[in-house]
Amino acid sequence: MPKGKSTILSTIRFEKETKTLRVDVQPEENIFYSIRFIGTKKNFDTCTRTFEDPVIGTFKPKRVGIAYSGDIGVIFHTVTGISASYRMADDDLYVRAVITSTNQVLDRPFLSSLV
Repeated sequence: MPKGKSTILSTIRFEKETKTLRVDVQPEENIFYSIRFIGTKKNFDTCTRTFEDPVIGTFKPKRVGIAYSGDIGVIFHTVTGISASYRMADDDLYVRAVITSTNQVLDRPFLSSLV
């Protein structure tokens, strides 16, 4: 894999009839995978609060940020492996899959331009 790239090849399918999200990862040798299903329930807490987001270096100005409830984007299910599925409950608003691997990208040249 080229330096600075971190791409996990996978097949993702949503089966409408069963409301099931299926993920299959094309594994690389000596790499381990974790598949997380993340979503929000329909009755989530809609409260927000604002906060001061300070200046960082010369590339990020001060601004007012918005913090959302911890009910948004919670982990519904986690699988260690190359294949996983999650069947949506009736009160799930949405679900998405996040795939992570033990493959670490050490060379990130784009970050040096941000500091």
